[in-house]
Amino acid sequence: MKFLVPLVLFGLFWTAIVGAADVMIGGSIVSSLRALAYERTPGTITHSEVQRHEDSDGDTFGVDIRYAYVVDGVRHEGRRYSYSVVASSERAWADRIVGDHVIGSTRDVYFNPDQHSEAVLLPGVDGSTLMMLMFLTPFNAVMLGIWGYVGWVLLQPRHNGVRPPLPTFLRNGATHVRLTLVSWPVAGIIGVGGASFAGIFLVGFGAGFQPDADLMIGCWLVILLIGGYLALDRHRRTQAGAFDFSVDQRFVSFPAVTGETARLQVRKADVADIEMRLTGHDDDTPQYDILLRKRDGGTHKLIAWSGEDASQEIVEWLKLQLRGGR
Repeated sequence: MKFLVPLVLFGLFWTAIVGAADVMIGGSIVSSLRALAYERTPGTITHSEVQRHEDSDGDTFGVDIRYAYVVDGVRHEGRRYSYSVVASSERAWADRIVGDHVIGSTRDVYFNPDQHSEAVLLPGVDGSTLMMLMFLTPFNAVMLGIWGYVGWVLLQPRHNGVRPPLPTFLRNGATHVRLTLVSWPVAGIIGVGGASFAGIFLVGFGAGFQPDADLMIGCWLVILLIGGYLALDRHRRTQAGAFDFSVDQRFVSFPAVTGETARLQVRKADVADIEMRLTGHDDDTPQYDILLRKRDGGTHKLIAWSGEDASQEIVEWLKLQLRGGR
């Protein structure tokens, strides 16, 4: 539990940054979708140029497009091209938009029927917004992971009055200890976050950071399919006991390989001990295999874990279950 306070503080910092970006992008998406219900009228382009913004990190380009339109005999002037964040490091993107909106040309203008002065040239969500949403998804996955873990630590049900280090429950007269913290929703989130992270590079460096909306819709379908598949597969294997160490009055049962549905069964009387074995270090954090040792000298790996204290806590918890949970 000593790590919980630093984790919560980091979670608050992470959430503040990611949450601010989520609000910005979320507001853009809501406004873009709302604009699909706007009414349409012809308008005339009165100004069209590329805007260049110099920055220490490199130049970015936007567009300054103005247009005039008439609603109910009243002339209005608009300056909004899109509700999306219309800026890019790609000059060609801005040049293309300006080239499509030359001064004096007529274009459809979409205006708010309740406030005629509010208008936009490009309603709906465009590819750049979906790209930005994909960019933020891995960061949101980390945020959900932090608060999900904090919530599990604080709210997990007690077993025999004790808060277990791993999910523990009774089923069919046996005590089950789930040898993982990755539930099926977590697996889905990891899948969506990982696929989005890969998509940033595949799409960003392949089609640029202002991709077509159709391309991004296809990418999001693939991302959601990957997340859905991983969630369903995790649920199937979890229900089959692929991660469960179970103890009843006579036998101990556990997966032959963690995550696989094939299981091994050992008589409790043949179990000598539960122990941990150092396997290496990862960024100065010791890594352990937690093993079941039989009286005949044979061992079976139950799970790999990080950190000496955390691994020792799991070892002691499994030993407690072997003794009947008391």
